[in-house]
Amino acid sequence: MAPSDYDEGFVVKPGSAGAGAEPRWKLFAAGDYGPSSGGNALEGSGKSQGILSGGLADRINKGDLAIVNLEAPLKLDSKGIRKVGPSLGTDERALSVMKEAGFSAVGLANNHFMDNGYDSAVATQDYCRQLGMKTCGFGDNIREALKPVFFDIQNIRVGVLSLCEMEFGVADADNPGTAWVSDPLAESAVVNTKKEVDVLIVLAHGGIERVPLPPASRKIQLRNIVNHGADIVVGHHPHVPQGWEKYEGGYIFYSLGNFFLDYGEGRKYPKTDWGITLEVEFVNNEVDGICILPIERMNGSVDFMKRESALAAGWRKYLSRCSEVVSDDLLFRRYWNELAVELIKKKYEPYFSAAFFCPVNEKLSRRILWHLKNLVKESGRLVRYGNGEMRTMDDLVMLNLIRNESARGAIVTGLKERSGGLGKENSSPGEDLRGLMEWTGP
Repeated sequence: MAPSDYDEGFVVKPGSAGAGAEPRWKLFAAGDYGPSSGGNALEGSGKSQGILSGGLADRINKGDLAIVNLEAPLKLDSKGIRKVGPSLGTDERALSVMKEAGFSAVGLANNHFMDNGYDSAVATQDYCRQLGMKTCGFGDNIREALKPVFFDIQNIRVGVLSLCEMEFGVADADNPGTAWVSDPLAESAVVNTKKEVDVLIVLAHGGIERVPLPPASRKIQLRNIVNHGADIVVGHHPHVPQGWEKYEGGYIFYSLGNFFLDYGEGRKYPKTDWGITLEVEFVNNEVDGICILPIERMNGSVDFMKRESALAAGWRKYLSRCSEVVSDDLLFRRYWNELAVELIKKKYEPYFSAAFFCPVNEKLSRRILWHLKNLVKESGRLVRYGNGEMRTMDDLVMLNLIRNESARGAIVTGLKERSGGLGKENSSPGEDLRGLMEWTGP
């Protein structure tokens, strides 16, 4: 297919004209990658075209540095961790595709990397390194997990860190796991890495799935990463694209959405089948140009979005509006307050009601049963009343909602707003917010 058949993307920052005498180099960044092991998504793997189109792989290979978040560890026979939510897994073929496509840095700090246990995590890390890709975001303790990786490009020293919000499997002082963004040592890891490099890129996994905006707490969290030295912050986990902003001396992309994620077990979220990738051009250590390139998964393969795609006419407007909202603190507060109330009603209230056996009306009861059915399906466990397992699952659900930064922020905001409001703003985004939500869920 000719290049003219593809969407040309969205220019966030135009690059300067002419090559000039100063060294230029290019970063390519992608979001969540996790083909399921042994699934149809891996047909033809061993050749990049099996999962990624040839044109997409060629574009990645042209970058001087290409980074991606590996969402699925190797699926071994080792025992997985105790958690709620889906457990993802992949095989060596899918990891080889990353290398063939040209990825050189792989972030491991996310809510799935420890799904299949410590042995799986170590094997995944080792195999990526054997293939020649550098990894960060996982270690035998929090200090190891917070270690960056370094690249020397055109005499420019580049550092990459991978961080995630609190989920099952984060590391601490004595236990292995992923690099927790709120650990007391995380701030100094960013500050100290910046002292060693000319450019610092931080992969930041967190937020709330399938919504158009980050929580207010997440926005503060990622801005603080820039305050501590990051030049580019690349967010993922929501599985849908969110907005970006130029903040102080850095750029924050709150979510790139999925690069390639196969949920397996027949679960389908069609609005997560598109995402964005970034091409960032540098002159020395300065950002000179940024282009957002949309991608879309069709027929088991990811490619740049085609002009004929049903999404091509509207994705720019959606993403531009998300960016306008997230860049304007007052406007963002209004939108986020309303979105948090929606999340209470549609996402969190059923969990709380089920966990504490609160009396509910018939409509809410149906929602509770629906959510519980999904929890049982996603957890991969058989849950029966009366044998104690239901209570354990309730406890794990509540634990995750309370200690995860984004979930807790949404719950607190939603409850405060619903019980009397957080601010004096009388206007509400209403239809505009609902229009954005049409792009992301369920």
